[in-house]
Parts: sequence; C-alpha cells; structure tokens
Amino acid sequence: MGVISESADPDFETEFGTTESARAGLAKDVAAMTAHGGVIVIGVIEAGGVADRLMPVALDGLVERVQQVIDSHVRPPPAVEISIVRELEADSDGLVVVEISPSRLAPHYANESFPRRSGPVTAYMANPFG
Repeated sequence: MGVISESADPDFETEFGTTESARAGLAKDVAAMTAHGGVIVIGVIEAGGVADRLMPVALDGLVERVQQVIDSHVRPPPAVEISIVRELEADSDGLVVVEISPSRLAPHYANESFPRRSGPVTAYMANPFG
C-alpha cells in the first residue's frame, strides 16, 4: 500500500476495539469528521501516517457494533454509511469503511467535548465555537 496517507478525512484503524476507550476513540473520530466529512477504514495498518498493509478483521456483527457506538456516543448521531469490503464474497474477514457525511449540525459532541480534526490528529475544542 503506502500511497494513501492519513489526513483530515481518511483515518486508518487496525481493529475495532471492544473496550470503552476504543469506543470513545471511534466516537471522537466520527464526531470530529462531521465538520467536513471523512472516512474511517477499519482493517488497515498504518505506519508513519501512511497506509502500510491490510489486516482484515472479523466481520460478523461488526457493522452493527460500529453503528451502535456511533448512535450511543455521538450527539446528535451523524449521518454515516458503513460498508464492508471483502476480497472474496465468501470471506468472513475484510475491511469496514465508515463514511461520515458533512453535517450542518457540526460540531458534534462526543466524550463530553467537541472533537475536531487537524490533519491526521483529532483534538478536543474548549467549546463548540473553536
């Protein structure tokens, strides 16, 4: 890979963590991307801010779990489209792509604050006005 770099709109995640910290991290990134839109790809290893290689994740129930995190941790819940990418139709592992639409309601609230993207970094704003 090595041709797509992490920036304000693409974000790469190796896996979908099941801890509260991992759920909070996903919510933070989704909320931050509501200002301009963006994409989170789960199942990609990045090195130095660049997509390095694919690491397919178990897909069983993953779309529902990702949607549940967004619906329960981001306020108001933003418009997202979650899709699966498999090498072969029968594969049980693959990538999950979360497309976040720009929102007129941005910034969205997550983890008791208002996150925003600055290049590949997500930080929290002191208030919703920056």
